Amino acid sequence: HLLGRTSKWNNANTNNGGWAYSALNTALNTRLYKAMPTRIKLLMKQVIVKSNDGMNNSSPPHYQEVTSSNCYITIPALIEVDSTQTSEPYNSEGTAISYLTTNESRKRAFDGGNYNAYWLRTPNVDYENYVWWVNESGQVQSIKNPTDANVGVLIEISF
Repeated sequence: HLLGRTSKWNNANTNNGGWAYSALNTALNTRLYKAMPTRIKLLMKQVIVKSNDGMNNSSPPHYQEVTSSNCYITIPALIEVDSTQTSEPYNSEGTAISYLTTNESRKRAFDGGNYNAYWLRTPNVDYENYVWWVNESGQVQSIKNPTDANVGVLIEISF
């Protein structure tokens, strides 16, 4: 299931800095992590997740960097839900998750609710103000504004 509420990926209309600098990453690893029961937090492992750093409009544009973030709670990367995304930098963000390989298997819903779109931690490197996401039908999409507050969150936790 998705978390019980939708969320923005970022408060600013940019993907610069990637997952490491996103508001969603900060919220998951501060507010949500602190709300976890102590017994659960003691079982959780902090892991290093990778994400490209988004499009940077410097001259020349630099958008092929992959950065690391230390996370207790994260969300899937593009390559984890779509193994056909083999170009750099997407293929450097992780490995495919075997049970998220088809549109049908990627569909997620709120508890007791309808299917909903959810964020991926991967910025679109071709556009400064778009992030990858999965729509209600389980299709991977490349254009979603990071300030869209109507997108769900599919969390990953390592124990």
